[in-house]
Amino acid sequence: MPVGCSDLRNEQPAGTFAGRTTGERLMHVFRIPDGTVRAVAVAHARDLLRQAGARWVKATVPVDAAYRQLQGAVLAEALSLDESYAELVEQGRLLADEFPGRGGALAEVVRGLGVVLDPSATVAEVWASYSAVLTALADTLRLGPGGAGSLITAVDGALELRLGGASLLDALRDLTAAARRDGHRPTAEHLVAERFAFETLARGPGSACTWGTSGFRDHQTYMSVTDPGEGHLDGTVRALANLDGVIVHIEHLERGGHQDRTHVEPYRIPDPRTVAQVRLLVGDDAPVSSYVGRPVFEGPVEPSMLKTSRTVAAACSALFAQGIAECKIAIEGMTARQAVRFMRAVRAGVTRDRFTQVLSAAFNVNTPFFDDRAGGLLDGRMIVDRLEIGLLGIALTRAGGFDKVTWDGTANTYPSRCVLEQLSYAEAVTLVHRAHERGLLTYFSAGFRLHNLAGAVCTGVDGVGVGGAQILRYMDPDTGFHGPFLEENIAGILAERDLAETSILGRAALALSRLDRMWFEGTLTAWDDVHRMDLFAVLSAPERRDLGALQRLLDEVSHVTALPCDTAHPLLSWADRLVAGGHHTLAAGQIRMVAHFQEHLERVAAARACGDLDRLELLLTPESRFAVGARPRVPVTAAVAPLAAAVAPVAGAVAPVAAQLGAMVPAAAGPGADGPGADGPGADRPGALVAVAGGPGGVVPGAVALHGLAA
Repeated sequence: MPVGCSDLRNEQPAGTFAGRTTGERLMHVFRIPDGTVRAVAVAHARDLLRQAGARWVKATVPVDAAYRQLQGAVLAEALSLDESYAELVEQGRLLADEFPGRGGALAEVVRGLGVVLDPSATVAEVWASYSAVLTALADTLRLGPGGAGSLITAVDGALELRLGGASLLDALRDLTAAARRDGHRPTAEHLVAERFAFETLARGPGSACTWGTSGFRDHQTYMSVTDPGEGHLDGTVRALANLDGVIVHIEHLERGGHQDRTHVEPYRIPDPRTVAQVRLLVGDDAPVSSYVGRPVFEGPVEPSMLKTSRTVAAACSALFAQGIAECKIAIEGMTARQAVRFMRAVRAGVTRDRFTQVLSAAFNVNTPFFDDRAGGLLDGRMIVDRLEIGLLGIALTRAGGFDKVTWDGTANTYPSRCVLEQLSYAEAVTLVHRAHERGLLTYFSAGFRLHNLAGAVCTGVDGVGVGGAQILRYMDPDTGFHGPFLEENIAGILAERDLAETSILGRAALALSRLDRMWFEGTLTAWDDVHRMDLFAVLSAPERRDLGALQRLLDEVSHVTALPCDTAHPLLSWADRLVAGGHHTLAAGQIRMVAHFQEHLERVAAARACGDLDRLELLLTPESRFAVGARPRVPVTAAVAPLAAAVAPVAGAVAPVAAQLGAMVPAAAGPGADGPGADGPGADRPGALVAVAGGPGGVVPGAVALHGLAA
């Protein structure tokens, strides 16, 4: 991070500010990167339409009149940029239908925000459409007249907010308090600054240590050393060797010997204070994760969904605030469609840095799951086969937008039988392979003993849950209650893992994990994709594996396995691999015009250079319309398809509207490429909203004057 910048998630300046005073106020410039601007613009526009509708109702319906509301509160779900824009367009249409004299013109202005879906659009063009929505609603929302205290400027690759305050959150608090004391309505730019402050809040503190990238970490299979917490405090954290290729996992394991898992969950949320203590002592030497548990519904799922999803999101938010890397949630007690909706609702409500903190969905392979994705209850079917439940878990995790899928093997017996004794080796390899193809992290849990660990490593799974009575705790065989933690066993666990990594099966599993990850990214070549499928065929063979064939395939892909492990965020490393592979990659093969793919590469390289993770996510994620040539074998979820179809007819209307609004904005001015660089001090956590040293608080060339604000 350049000198004079601060990470707004921490709110503390990381360097010396070079701000100068204007009058008695010290002004600073807060830089908002392109990807964040696009997402916030659409989300804010949706909220502005909600506010406008409420005001128009109050203006046209007497308070004492018979008022009818046919729909209850809508549960918020996490949406992609494409989905959010489609919702915005539909919201504008409904508003125009309900208030034709007021909403029709507004709906047209709102459609102009479709410019956010154009990867070639500049921030100035996006800002023009964003400000046009604010201008159109200025009278309805009774926006106050502006002044010189805050100003927004579109520059190359970012918006710059000039405010008084050492952090955006501090500046926003002061700005809102001052307006409240003086009895002033917020200005348009005040509202925009609020939304970027809200985005800062939503990202949370982040995690210094993360899961990293499948196939590109120091150890492909992390040992998830598990304990309710006291054992970690007493033993795990006391030796650096205990943290090599380890994620320190905290959950309440003890459940007694004769408890039905349908009544008492096998794993439960730990003490939150203990989580904070473990996270503090582990520091930056290993990632820390916590179990949260299965959702508890008050009767039927649907009427309980709002409260339950928000309760789980609140629990996850509190744990993520401690700086942990993962929260794990059991997906039980719901149908497939309900599970997707639940996960999307949790994502919408949780406070976390989604680029460093993982949401994990756990599926029990012994619990039947009703798959109703085909339609209603009569069209669904109950899934009971363990492999099918595992594959369904992958599909639901991806559709729900979680980052990691867990396959758990607990049943009503305790200690548990190892999950890899309930699945064949070929089935376990298939699950890991299919999940990695979808860009998901993977995990096996339940019943692992020392002799099971090598088999887990040879599947290429990202994490294995080890803990409890099987391997790290004393246990009374009659009561099932636990005794002291056996931290001295950690060394043996890691030694078993390390030895398995050197075997031909272990090396083949690592190679397949890396190839699967690159296939998901589109950074693999067509010829290496052939080797990838051959490698999977040999590893997943139902009979004895052909070790000679595996060695020959390992030799064929040695140039891939020789690639260095990732040292940067997965999105940054993904961008590096795509740019390095260029026109030889599978991603390039999906584009008919070479020039179009070259433009895409240049956009990726530019976003990577300034550390704009939000824009990189848009450019690289296969389902995004930003991503050129989405891989056909990575299907769009059922929820995305109708929304994408709704956006299509709007696209043609976007360009002329954007061009018209773009005339409002002078040519971009000011620094455009001085954001956090790839190699700078801020490279460890790029993509955050950052504050850069400011100058005088006067008018900045290239600034856009919103309604009532004299520039």
